[in-house]
Amino acid sequence: GQLMKTITFISVQAILFLVVSFHICIYYIFLGNQHGDIGICCQIPKWYEPLSNLTTDLEASERAMQFTTGWFIQPILRGEYPQVMKEMLGSRLPNFTREESIRLRGSVDFIGLNTVTATYCTYNDNYLSNTGYWQDMNITTTGNIHI
Repeated sequence: GQLMKTITFISVQAILFLVVSFHICIYYIFLGNQHGDIGICCQIPKWYEPLSNLTTDLEASERAMQFTTGWFIQPILRGEYPQVMKEMLGSRLPNFTREESIRLRGSVDFIGLNTVTATYCTYNDNYLSNTGYWQDMNITTTGNIHI
């Protein structure tokens, strides 16, 4: 039921906070001694391109990128999840405490992005809300773009 629709978001938040907390510890340990930069690399499952120039497809592409890439990067940069996720998921998306948000925000010197494929996506209003992670995006993908 509702727990299964929410567990993905709760799990990812816990993992994200643990990984970034470890990263922050390493950052401060080596910052004074090594004088280097510390970054994090995010694997992007797919890069989402709009199928057309229709506003709905452009928004679907941006929404897909926020649900996949922004989900991990925005907490690190801004201390919170992307606005579109907060609006669409409501109470199913856990909140960071103020302390967690402060610890996460700006905790890297650079971010690397790694992706190996892309796909076209288009708006899909046939999905029912609150049905699961992939359906929450309200997109349909058309297959891989070979790059």
